[in-house]
Amino acid sequence: MTQLFQPPICPAGEHIDPTTDGLHPDLLPYVDPPGHLARRVRHPFYWGPLLNARLNREASRWYLAARADAEMAATEGRWADHVRRHEEAFRLEALFRVADRMADRDLWRLLAENWTSYGPGKHWRSEVDALFASDRSGREAMMGDGERAFLASLPDPLTLYRGHQGANRRGHSWTLGYGIARWFSHRHRGSRPGVLRATAAKADVIAVLLGRRELEVVVVPERLEDVRPVRPLRRPAWATAVLAEATAAFRLARDVTDHGPRHWEAVERYVLALADHVAGADAKVARLFALLHDVGRAKEGDDPDHGRRAVDFAEDLYRQGKLGLSRRQMDALVAACAGHADGGVTADPTVGLCWDADRLDLMRLGIVPDPALLSTEAAKDRLFRI
Repeated sequence: MTQLFQPPICPAGEHIDPTTDGLHPDLLPYVDPPGHLARRVRHPFYWGPLLNARLNREASRWYLAARADAEMAATEGRWADHVRRHEEAFRLEALFRVADRMADRDLWRLLAENWTSYGPGKHWRSEVDALFASDRSGREAMMGDGERAFLASLPDPLTLYRGHQGANRRGHSWTLGYGIARWFSHRHRGSRPGVLRATAAKADVIAVLLGRRELEVVVVPERLEDVRPVRPLRRPAWATAVLAEATAAFRLARDVTDHGPRHWEAVERYVLALADHVAGADAKVARLFALLHDVGRAKEGDDPDHGRRAVDFAEDLYRQGKLGLSRRQMDALVAACAGHADGGVTADPTVGLCWDADRLDLMRLGIVPDPALLSTEAAKDRLFRI
């Protein structure tokens, strides 16, 4: 596949007065109407900003080269190259247009490639449904070797989550991680965020896609069982008060951090799911750990002292009588907060419950929890089942 031109890049200092001068006539119908903050050309073979006349001529050359490449690839039966020569937003459309001419495994591979890079929007839901219901063989080609091995290692059945904004509750893309679904549900301001939980039989999983670290599981939504919304947590008054203290003291930007209140809530949910299955564990201490363990974070990345700062914060609340713990309970909370980021395991049931609940939410970062680094049998047995 040839590539004669690069998309136009505006040199520093060059004056830009957006105009359609210099654009190929084919591109004109695809220009954003006046009034857009940053008008763009949105053509299947060229997607870019509206620039000055000189750069528009370069964009037109890029468009012609891309179109010629796509046409040549189609003439020669190189369907994958034909699809890839389209701009990313149009590749699924191109794929479904030529799907009947493609070899089965090539079709599935290309679907996975574009599913991961762009995602099948609602406009292609019927086409995706039809493809998944078809007898096209080689569906496993959607996954690489590592993804197939990972799917084979998962329990049967498994628990899935889907973040939505109200209107898009139904969909093929789910995730193994509650924290990931929670993030997706809050992507768009002004939406009606929510998270669904469901159970899937492994035989009904189309593919597991790990390329974007989203632990994505592709399914036919109608085959899922026990689909229900994840309800807001009902916290006792003491937990609500501690959460308010921790939130007020937290220094990072709550809307974007991986370590703030959304993470605390996920850890709290894992604590509640595991607590009754860990003999001897103190659920109140573990719930306080969920709300306090990352309160001392000063940065997103490596922050080796944040556990100590969490201990200092918790001790201050303890001295003020705001935790309602005995000294023995407080010592367990201190041990859990101080060592939660060190990567160890423990035989202490309360500290183990704390650390395991935190490590299960590593999935929010696209990290698969290592069972060897889980302290309780309850967490090991329920991995991907909670």
